[in-house]
Amino acid sequence: LILLPMCRLALTQVRGWDKRIKRVTFPLESSVLSHKIVGCIIAFWTVIHVGAHIGDFYHFSHVADKDDIVALMNGKLGIHTTDNVPDRALDRWTLLLRTPTAITGIIMVVCMDVAYVGIALQKRLGFNRFWYTHHLLIVMLLILAFHGMGNLLEPCESIYWIGFPLLLYGLPRVWRAVSYT
Repeated sequence: LILLPMCRLALTQVRGWDKRIKRVTFPLESSVLSHKIVGCIIAFWTVIHVGAHIGDFYHFSHVADKDDIVALMNGKLGIHTTDNVPDRALDRWTLLLRTPTAITGIIMVVCMDVAYVGIALQKRLGFNRFWYTHHLLIVMLLILAFHGMGNLLEPCESIYWIGFPLLLYGLPRVWRAVSYT
C-alpha cells in the first residue's frame, strides 16, 4: 500500500480507464496524501511491533525458564535441550540478537529512522536530501522480504506481500533509467 500511490506509470494508465473504475479505487489525485497516510500507519504499527519484540526479548532473557525456551524454540537457535539454553540474561539477548531476523529488523528500523528524519528535515536541508534518504525505504522493503526467513515462530510470507508492489514500482523506474542512457 505504501508503494502503490507512488507508481506513476500505473496510475497514469488507470486514469485513462472508464470513470467507474475511479470510484472503486482510492482517489488518484491525492496519491501523495495517500502515501503519507499509509506511511504514518506503518510507522505507528512498527513502533507497536518493535515494542512487542522488546517485551518478548526481555521475557525470553529474564523471565522464561529453560524448559519453556526449549519448548518455544523447538530446535531453533541451536536450542535442543535445556543444556543448550544460556543461564545469563546477556547471553540470551546475544543469542536472539544474532539471528537473521533480529539483524534485518534492526537494519529496517535504522532505514526507517533515517528516511523519516529526512522527511522531517526536508524543508531545511532541501529536496535532494529527502529524495536520497527516502529511498532507504526501498532498501527496507527489500530487507523486509527476507526478515522472517529464520522461521522462528511461523513461515515467512512477506515476500508474497512485497514482491508485486516492488515490481510495479521498480520496473518503470528501471525502464526510465535505461531509456535515458
